[in-house]
Amino acid sequence: MHQAFSKTLSYEAVHYSNATQNGGLDLEVPISVFAPEIENEKVSLHIVKTGDVSATFSLTGAKQFSQSFDEYGTYDLKLYLEKEITSEDGTLIQRDTLIKEKAIEIRFLDDFSDYSSSNDWSIFPFNSSFIGVDNSDLDSESTTQKSFSGFDTDKAIKIDITYRVYHENLPKGTRLDNENKLGLVVNDQNFYLKSDVNNEQKVRTINLSNHGGDFDLKWIKFKSMVETPWKIISATSSTTVVSSTLYQLAEASDILVGYPNFSYIDSAQPETMYFNFYYEESATAGFTFGLTSDGIELDGSPFKLTRGPGDYFFKIKKENNIPLRYESTFGILKESNPYQFNVYIESIELSVP
Repeated sequence: MHQAFSKTLSYEAVHYSNATQNGGLDLEVPISVFAPEIENEKVSLHIVKTGDVSATFSLTGAKQFSQSFDEYGTYDLKLYLEKEITSEDGTLIQRDTLIKEKAIEIRFLDDFSDYSSSNDWSIFPFNSSFIGVDNSDLDSESTTQKSFSGFDTDKAIKIDITYRVYHENLPKGTRLDNENKLGLVVNDQNFYLKSDVNNEQKVRTINLSNHGGDFDLKWIKFKSMVETPWKIISATSSTTVVSSTLYQLAEASDILVGYPNFSYIDSAQPETMYFNFYYEESATAGFTFGLTSDGIELDGSPFKLTRGPGDYFFKIKKENNIPLRYESTFGILKESNPYQFNVYIESIELSVP
């Protein structure tokens, strides 16, 4: 006989684990039953993985349960209550059922503790963020990855990524370019993260169906400035140039930028400084470019620096990979450039809906 008893289930709906091997989570989840009219031994709780028919866990004889979950996913709760009433006419059995669909969800949440710090990747204090650092070197990108295993090949995985792109020196109000800032490769599937607003939190959701059960999350940080063989060199023995390297911009492949520092070698200072553009083919060979009547050409005359020693910003337009024209600005350091950016990955969640 059906009877509507006073009943509730008490539990936390969402639980997190940092385990990358599905099937071995060992995550304890407490569940409480409130049914004052029912004796403990007449309480039965079935925990069923959403979409399955048979129970994953069958718990009986109590009103306080603590079940260890091994796999990510969502779970339904099915509470069965029974009460016996005995009289002269016999025994009456009353039953009631409470079903909570997708009541409990077990998700992966990365705490970033097992990533290795390097020049290109670092961990924010207290493991609150994983940072892709924008270094200017010979590589146009840097990578790191984490491996996952044991997932059901028939079920899709949802990946939620919370991140922000931060250009430290970008003028206030300036919109970011539309270039990819961060890439994610999963079993040869490519996804990209962008942002058009500096330091604004973004969330990217990826629904992954062809993951194969075992897969890697490979993160790619795209760099804004990449070292090239091009340099700015002194054209006189009395002048030296440090920080002579020129960089190609990821956002504009036909643009070189550099932040050289010009200084005198001794106190005998000439009135002007001269320089050339130099393509370093090897440690002992290269090509020098200077000024001719037709513009910038191979073996042309040195350029005259319009001001004296100090820090400069150079921006050079290329055509057919050869400098076409340039502009320079005095008093600007590389540390103040508006190109480089870091990507702060604030959260990586995986769930099996």
